[in-house]
Amino acid sequence: MRILTTLSAVLLAGALAGCADLKQDLYYETHEIKNLTVILLDDKALQRRWQYVSGQPASRTIKFTVAGSQISMADTVKGFFDYKTNTIYCTKDNFDVCGHELFHAIMGRFHEER
Repeated sequence: MRILTTLSAVLLAGALAGCADLKQDLYYETHEIKNLTVILLDDKALQRRWQYVSGQPASRTIKFTVAGSQISMADTVKGFFDYKTNTIYCTKDNFDVCGHELFHAIMGRFHEER
C-alpha cells in the first residue's frame, strides 16, 4: 500500500505542477488499476508462491561468457505479478522489485517471461 500511496503522491505533485504552467507541453499519462492486490512475503514464502502459481522453479542457474571465461550465476525470483489474479507478490523491503511489478500491473508484459 505504501508503494501505491507514494506513486499517487508523485502523480498528484506532477499534476499540480502541470496546472501551474499550462503553456508548456508536458508529458502526462494516467493509469487506473482496478482490483489490484499486493502481497508482501519473505523470500522463502515468495519462492514457494512462485512455484505454486507458475509451476516453475524459483531459482535457476544462468551461464554466460565474459572475456572468454564462462561464468555461472544463480538467479532467484525476487517478486512477480500474477496477471490472472491481478496480484503483485514481493518482499516488503525491496522497493525496486515491487515498483517493477507495479509497472507490469500498469503496462502488462514488457519483457520475456522465464
